[in-house]
Amino acid sequence: MRHQTKQAEFVLSFFERIAKRSPNVTVADQRIFITGSGGAPNRRPHIGAKFVQEVNAVTLAVETLHPDVRLGV
Repeated sequence: MRHQTKQAEFVLSFFERIAKRSPNVTVADQRIFITGSGGAPNRRPHIGAKFVQEVNAVTLAVETLHPDVRLGV
């Protein structure tokens, strides 16, 4: 989803949707990772997220979700 350069507002609305759908989930139950050029300002201490470089995040996701894909070929 596009954030239209309003990263902080988008992150807030995303968390509000999560809270509405899962009211019993607390912050302690969550692990939050954020990527992208606008990610760094929106991580700690605001939401306790860890910043992960975007290419690394995509590589890990592909390796995890599609282990049959050959990387670096």
